[in-house]
Amino acid sequence: MSVPPTLIPILEIVANGYAKTSCIAGVALPFVVANVLMGCYRLVSNVRNVRAAILLIASLGILVAEAALLTATTKFRGRSYFSIGLGVTGWIVGLVGLNIAGTMRFVVPLQKKRHQTYIIFVSVVYSLVFGAVGLAYMFIEIGQMNFAGLSMDPFSMKVGAIVMMVPVFYTASGLLFFSYTLHKTIKETGAIIQTPGRLQSVTWANHGLMGLTLLFISIYFSGMWYFKVKDPSLDTPTAVLFNSSFLAMENIFEITANAVHHQASKTSSRGAGNAVGQPYGSGGDGIKGTGATSASVA
Repeated sequence: MSVPPTLIPILEIVANGYAKTSCIAGVALPFVVANVLMGCYRLVSNVRNVRAAILLIASLGILVAEAALLTATTKFRGRSYFSIGLGVTGWIVGLVGLNIAGTMRFVVPLQKKRHQTYIIFVSVVYSLVFGAVGLAYMFIEIGQMNFAGLSMDPFSMKVGAIVMMVPVFYTASGLLFFSYTLHKTIKETGAIIQTPGRLQSVTWANHGLMGLTLLFISIYFSGMWYFKVKDPSLDTPTAVLFNSSFLAMENIFEITANAVHHQASKTSSRGAGNAVGQPYGSGGDGIKGTGATSASVA
């Protein structure tokens, strides 16, 4: 059956509008699934603390966003106010959860528990405020979208700038409270002597994580105009891809740090005293007078 010549331009527009979206959604899918599996793995392996629970909730939020994106790109008339609203809500939940869980890890090198609590409180309020404001603007713009259009409508630059303030806080707090403070604590207390291999491994893993985070944020900020103005079909799928990538890095670090914590705890029980702390949110007091150790970053 031949296609009428008058329909060819329309089919080309549809293909250009949805093919790229579907491809990027497909690239994001393994990250989304892996995040959920890593969260479930922690539950079955008895690693059950507040931070792990928040990461799992964030991963489930991104799963909802990915499902809404795939529905919009693969199902006839799959775009609706409800489906897009559900998707952006899941995306915001993932972004907010990532920031809060990240902050709970970043504050561990701080010596005083009240400082840790205060910074986590600021992170929760900051994330919820920016997340709620961004979500409100998203729903306003969803109400103005043309669901019968030949391509997916992008969100405005204003919405992009608002929601990106959450990962900016994530990066800044990671560099300041974890990378810098941990290096300073090691230097002042000589904790590096206790477990040099484990502590250095976790420290360099965090440096790598922060480096990748800075790279991803720089790429997204530099490409935001292109995603939203030049090629709107890339706006939503790239947002899901970047968010799922951030979560994947944090989940991998969580599993790695828990493994280090388990090994260091066995070493500690054989005579290292109380050199190994507990991660914030798991019932322990984090870092005490002994300084930062490899177990305190789980």
